[in-house]
Amino acid sequence: MHLQTDRLILRPFEAGDLKPFSHINADPEVMRFFSAPQTSEETAQVLAKWADKQTRYGYGFAAVETRQDKQLIGMAGLSRLEAGVPIAPCSELGWRLTRRLGTKAMPPRRHVLGRPMALTRLACRRYSVTL
Repeated sequence: MHLQTDRLILRPFEAGDLKPFSHINADPEVMRFFSAPQTSEETAQVLAKWADKQTRYGYGFAAVETRQDKQLIGMAGLSRLEAGVPIAPCSELGWRLTRRLGTKAMPPRRHVLGRPMALTRLACRRYSVTL
C-alpha cells in the first residue's frame, strides 16, 4: 500500500523505521492511552506483527511520513482485529503520531484516508477507531 496526500505519504514500514518509531512509542504523552510506553524491543515485535497481518490480510497499519522532508511521524491505517478481542472480527482504524506535530495532528486526514478504504476497498461493514 502506498497512499499520498498533499502533505503525507502512507507506506509499508521499512527496517530504517524502527529507531524513529521506537522514539515515538517511548514518549509517555504519545502513549498516554496505552498501558505504558514501548521499548525498542516491543516496537520491533509490534512492527513484525503488523507486517504479518499485511501479508495475511493484504492490509495493515502503515508508516506515515511527511512528503516535504520524508520524516517518519507515526503510523495510521487499518489493521485486522483477531481472536481474543471482544469485538473481533473487524478492522481497526488507528493512528499514532509524534508529539512534535502538536494538537493539530491532522485528524480529518486520518478519516479521509481510512474510512473510504475501510468501507469500499476492503468491503468492511464494521471498524473500530483507536487513538
